Amino acid sequence: MKRGLLAQPFYYIFAIIVLALILFFGYNVINNLTNLNEQGKFVIFKTDFTKAVNDVYYKNPGSIIQYSRNSQNKPLLLPKDVNKVCFENSKVTAISKYFNEFNIDNLVGIKCIKIINNELSFVLENKIINNEIKVEINEITS
Repeated sequence: MKRGLLAQPFYYIFAIIVLALILFFGYNVINNLTNLNEQGKFVIFKTDFTKAVNDVYYKNPGSIIQYSRNSQNKPLLLPKDVNKVCFENSKVTAISKYFNEFNIDNLVGIKCIKIINNELSFVLENKIINNEIKVEINEITS
């Protein structure tokens, strides 16, 4: 009878250790999936933004496309820690652990656009500048 009583605390200790390991590894997996999701948002943003600039580039000069909640083209999603996106001609930057600087051909404009609800709303316009076709980015004005 005493042998069974001595073994019982070890079962409880073993169960507590196993539970702690499950919680620890579960938290790490969930945290890694969240980070992967945010990295995916950046990749999707980069692809969609590049496509948007190229679409406007091949339209007639003076063509304007607006990306906002009230337009046919919806705003682009960004990772949750991005507060603003800055455009300096062809260079696109933001302060974020998920966002990497990238370049887009034929994009002009020096602007920083504030992000609202993880969404970037903007206007793209096809312009001829110095006899070259360029796409200018601007903020949406009310």
